[in-house]
Amino acid sequence: MFKNNFLNNKEDRRGATIILAVALVFGILLTFAGIASLHQPKYDKLTLCPIDIEYPSTSILVDKTDPWTEKEKNNLRELILAKVLNLEVFERLRIYIVENKKSDKQAIFDFCNPMRGDQVNPLYQNPMLIQKKFMDQFGTPLNELLCTLVETGRAKKTKLIDSVYHIAETTIDLELILISDLMENSNDISFYDKKPCYSCWTKYANNSLAIEQLRIVKVKRNIRRSKERKINQFWEKLFQQHNIPLTWEKLSEQTVVSSSPFNKKGDISCKETLQRHS
Repeated sequence: MFKNNFLNNKEDRRGATIILAVALVFGILLTFAGIASLHQPKYDKLTLCPIDIEYPSTSILVDKTDPWTEKEKNNLRELILAKVLNLEVFERLRIYIVENKKSDKQAIFDFCNPMRGDQVNPLYQNPMLIQKKFMDQFGTPLNELLCTLVETGRAKKTKLIDSVYHIAETTIDLELILISDLMENSNDISFYDKKPCYSCWTKYANNSLAIEQLRIVKVKRNIRRSKERKINQFWEKLFQQHNIPLTWEKLSEQTVVSSSPFNKKGDISCKETLQRHS
């Protein structure tokens, strides 16, 4: 009788210990969740960017003044998706275009990353709910934009330098990504002239730029190698005078991202999107 009571008491104590341990862990998680919720920053309703804390920023400028091949369209999308996968929580992404319109200087996409599902702490956050919020606020608008972004045309003027300098002077970016063939064609400089002014980069020496790095993603065009080399040197000298590091890539060499930041249900049919915008 005594032995049975002892065993029962021992099992009861063990059960109580387990319950207390589970309750303690659950309490700790609730405490962390409460602390995290108390420290959530206030957001700007239009951009989703925090109001009271600093955050990094990246801008992308897409040259839409000439047609794209199907491969270039796909590579452009992959490049932007890869950037989205590398966005920090609250990092701001702006997308601009050069399209020979007065509104070129306004960003066509301007949001902070509200947090993807794979960026949460699963101990006290729900990845599925966070991913749904990401898609509703950031992913779906961007996915729809990518469908229309690659639909390019032709323009009489290509004011690349003006657009790049506007961004570099008005935003404090960690990086500016320029996706273009670099064929400036404005009233000041035109690389389509028989004798372009390859030394005219000095005109911009007094401008004050706030970006930390320029990343050029070159779109291939059928021009002589000697001319292409001079154009590349022009752009290098243009930003060397501001002590801004410059990196080079080719749009044709962009690789497919290993995973999409959008879930399958969040992917938008480009055919349906273009029909809505037509």
